[in-house]
Amino acid sequence: MHCYRYITVQRRRHELQSTNDSSSFTPVLLPQTSSCVLRGSGATVLWVPAGGHGISRSHRGPPQRYRHQTRSSHAPSHGRGRGRRRCVRRRPYELQKIAADMFGMEAALYVPTGTMSNLIAVMVHCRERGDEMIVGDLSHIHVYEQGGSAQLAGVHSATVTTLSDGTFDLDQLISKIRHGYPDPHYPRSRLVCVENTHNIQGGRVLPLSFLQELRSVADNFGLTVHMDGARVMNAAVALGVQPSAILQHCHSVSVCLSKGLGAPVGTVLGGSKDFIQRAVRARKALGGGMRQSGVLAAAGKIALSDMIGRMKEDHRNTKSFAQALLQCDPPMYQVDLTTVESNILRFRLRDAHMSPAEFCERMAGIDEEEVKALGQGVQVLMFPHVGGTVRAVWHLGISEEDTQLAIQKAHFVAHQHKLKSIRAA
Repeated sequence: MHCYRYITVQRRRHELQSTNDSSSFTPVLLPQTSSCVLRGSGATVLWVPAGGHGISRSHRGPPQRYRHQTRSSHAPSHGRGRGRRRCVRRRPYELQKIAADMFGMEAALYVPTGTMSNLIAVMVHCRERGDEMIVGDLSHIHVYEQGGSAQLAGVHSATVTTLSDGTFDLDQLISKIRHGYPDPHYPRSRLVCVENTHNIQGGRVLPLSFLQELRSVADNFGLTVHMDGARVMNAAVALGVQPSAILQHCHSVSVCLSKGLGAPVGTVLGGSKDFIQRAVRARKALGGGMRQSGVLAAAGKIALSDMIGRMKEDHRNTKSFAQALLQCDPPMYQVDLTTVESNILRFRLRDAHMSPAEFCERMAGIDEEEVKALGQGVQVLMFPHVGGTVRAVWHLGISEEDTQLAIQKAHFVAHQHKLKSIRAA
């Protein structure tokens, strides 16, 4: 569930100018992002919202506690801005150093997207066309990345069955490993990929014991382990451990700086020095080397330094919403609270007469009856997901107050559906 007010920046230029806490600033949109820069006397302030779906009750300016001064206009100019340009160019290296230390890895590389980061990892680990990686059948790499590993890297995928907790059976994994190389009939097994937290399975956190056993299996068979850790910071917060405690069981990791961390764009790929040296070449070949990365890396540094601790708020709000769905009268929602481990919630509708798509449409709509009943209109944007479920995600910008409004809306939709069913009968 993403914050609706954060994806309407372009329509809100005049509204940002009229708010009390940003009246002295003029918003300037960053190209091809949902972020904006507020320029005013004395400073440039970068507001880094998280885009996507969510709640809209009122149009407010950027939260005061998440504003960050990135450049003072009173700072001395170092020879026509050369010093400033050098400072901007250093930011990717600073971000990469921070990330490598946090991950407990030798080096890291800033990459535009998580999909590109995962593809680079596959290209580096599987150095020959025709190599094979083993992935979960419900993994993001396998389902949502267009088969890029085969399309662009020439790497074949073998799948194992993804279990409800995001793991897979290690005996099944062993059965998928090819042992006949250099037999010309078969590809060569090179890589195992895991996803943490697991997206399709509703933000499930992979147990440390599973990762430890997986690494042992990989070492025994000469395989490498890559983690699609787009939300691994959520996993670390949920487990109460440092990210390095999770990533010590992997050879490489891809960590998204947007989503819950709130940066407008970017992913960090971590691994050994040799791995990252090869990754730099792959990134260039895929078009991911950007001269403008210094500006984006500044937001990434804020994401890693300031935003990890606040993820507890997202997890707490997710569980509060899930509990409220179970308390709804009439009972319309089916939720397994034991599966709510991070900031993603998947739930079902008990009434087969309302589809997930119809429910999401009602949650996003506003009518006069709602305004009369609740005193205001609330838009909650969710997503009809796989297996007849509804998916909702919490992140930076979705407050406890917003969550309570979403609860009211969900109860209202259930009540209205009951009245409609009674009238139809």
